[in-house]
Amino acid sequence: MKHQKILFIFIFLAGLSDLSAQSKSFHFLSADRVRVYGDYFTKGKKGPGLLLVHMCNIGDRSHYKSLATKLKKKGFNVLTFDFRGHGESTTNQLDVAKNLNKFWERENNGIMEDIRLAYEYLLERPEVDSNSIAVVGASCSVKRALQLASNQKNIKALILMSGQANELGINYLANNPEIAVFGAAAEDDGQGLSSAWITKILNASTNKINQKKIYPTGGHGTELLKSYPNLEKEMISWLSQIFMPK
Repeated sequence: MKHQKILFIFIFLAGLSDLSAQSKSFHFLSADRVRVYGDYFTKGKKGPGLLLVHMCNIGDRSHYKSLATKLKKKGFNVLTFDFRGHGESTTNQLDVAKNLNKFWERENNGIMEDIRLAYEYLLERPEVDSNSIAVVGASCSVKRALQLASNQKNIKALILMSGQANELGINYLANNPEIAVFGAAAEDDGQGLSSAWITKILNASTNKINQKKIYPTGGHGTELLKSYPNLEKEMISWLSQIFMPK
């Protein structure tokens, strides 16, 4: 795969030979020279790949550490990363906490580019079966996960938590019933808007393996994973049914 004016620098802090390590840290430089940090979870064996995309503003890759670790144990190769201006990818010039409106006016497209580059990095890992890819998105990243999937033929499944979709995303699912979708939200989030959106997204898809989890309470996005510890297990079971059928 060719990259135009994109320099990737991968630093594996855990050591390339230590496949028993929990994760390997890396960073890459985007075309506009932003350094983005992440973790790659793998047992070093061929298997499906998962890209976990965190929430905006209050989110970072640490919210997925538990899920990523459990997925790795099941044989999935998992990538998490921090958006520019979030978590470890924060700098003095790029910090979402300093001014939300100005940050998103300037960096909205850049963050989508970060997601695309992280996806490319995942595909390039030798352990990853490039025909067996899933993406997890929470909150603002529901729309971004759908946008990525609509431009990539390798993505076969989506897990979406507490987010909205635009017309492009809805039409993508309606026109591609082979894409499996797992949706989760809480009714106390946004006065029911999150659960209504997840329901609308699931209704757009006719895949028979789709699952929907609507809880009475539980918070927003990845907060659901803390509120309902069994949710991670259900997600992993669903992904295993798709990518590792017995």
